[in-house]
Amino acid sequence: MKPSLSPGRRSSEPLARVTQLDGLRGFAFLVVFVVHLNLPSGLPEAHPWIERLKELGWIGVPLFFTLSGYLITELALREGPAFSLRRFYARRALRLWPLYFTVVVLGLLAWQVPQLRELRLAASPHWAVPLCTFTMNTALSGNPDGARSAGALIPLWTLCVEMQFYLFWAVVLRYSSRRWALVFCLAILLASLVARFVVPLDRYFLFYRMHTVVNCVPIMIGAALALLNAKRWRLSETTSNVGLAGAVIAGLILAYLEWPFPTHTWSGALLLIAADTLCLMLLLLTLCGAGFLRTVFESRPMRRAGTLSYAGYVFHLPVLWSYYPMKEALLGGSSWRLPNTVSVALDAAVCLTITLICASLWHSLERPLRRARAELRMPQARDLSPAGAP
Repeated sequence: MKPSLSPGRRSSEPLARVTQLDGLRGFAFLVVFVVHLNLPSGLPEAHPWIERLKELGWIGVPLFFTLSGYLITELALREGPAFSLRRFYARRALRLWPLYFTVVVLGLLAWQVPQLRELRLAASPHWAVPLCTFTMNTALSGNPDGARSAGALIPLWTLCVEMQFYLFWAVVLRYSSRRWALVFCLAILLASLVARFVVPLDRYFLFYRMHTVVNCVPIMIGAALALLNAKRWRLSETTSNVGLAGAVIAGLILAYLEWPFPTHTWSGALLLIAADTLCLMLLLLTLCGAGFLRTVFESRPMRRAGTLSYAGYVFHLPVLWSYYPMKEALLGGSSWRLPNTVSVALDAAVCLTITLICASLWHSLERPLRRARAELRMPQARDLSPAGAP
């Protein structure tokens, strides 16, 4: 069905919660979690494809951005002319700030404990200003040599990108018609694509992709799908499964190439574009498809992982970085060793379980905040829960 581009009209149709997007969000968290698992010595050399598939999990970061772009834009469109910047920013602050600033304060205080500094569970005080002003991504891309002192707080750079996105894109949605918002969206997307070939990749790839302008592409892809009313498009089960097969093949090709460690700007830009295209495919298949992928993402475990994805993303690195030294201390001198693949699976199961327990505890604590956010939503938008940052 051809999407409507009528400007700024509020829909009177009820909007059910898009449950499969919770599953997609859970998938994004799980693949990022897998990236940070340690592989036993000798396993990558014996089975290099395992390392490549593991590193493909970095796709979870642009996937989070794509989801946020889509859901934030869709929520604003659902509210129509009644969309309020005050309510929007209050909802985002209630969603992101309590956990964000809790871990920031704990990480900065932990710097006073030498053992926590050694485990990289603490952040140097010089990161206090970038963290509190949501400019950590800019500080890291300009000073990658200081990244180690950020410790387990380094994943928060993605939340900084999210906050920067909210600041400017919410204003566009508030004061533009749907048609002009789409024009701005496509212009920003094009400018970001061009910038990817201009920003020099002279250091580690992670710091190249931390630039805000580089990360506008996946965010604007999600926003464009919302503005084009992509949720009304429909794909048959056969088309959906063929599309999923294509996405899997594309992911394997991406893993086979230099991802995520390109060596120069052009290869970095092209690989990021390929990764963003894969995110676009996954979001479309989840939104509009009717095949195997949607069934998986609508399953209860995946939706639960999506519900806990924000807290899980924040907690998973401290859990992993605490677990491996403890495991080494307990088993380092032991002659009893599990096979490498079994060891990795056991590590993943233990750390994921602990991470999800921590995330569940936080989810229970923030119940009053969820009620407050619900009160700030317009009635016709209350069934659509926007994705939290990764």
